[in-house]
Amino acid sequence: MRASPLRRRAGALAEVMRRAGHSSSRAAMIYQHAAERRDAEVAARLGHLAAGTTPNRTGT
Repeated sequence: MRASPLRRRAGALAEVMRRAGHSSSRAAMIYQHAAERRDAEVAARLGHLAAGTTPNRTGT
């Protein structure tokens, strides 16, 4: 599993939690995974834009 950009820059989970305002490590991990999924969606759409193709309804 790859670390999110914030986690790579910030370091420990406790520090990420403090910076993001999360009260639990569970909340921090949920948001981290959601952000990683969104990063993948944006990257796929940019790839289609660069290739001059149109993504299908699922975004792929």
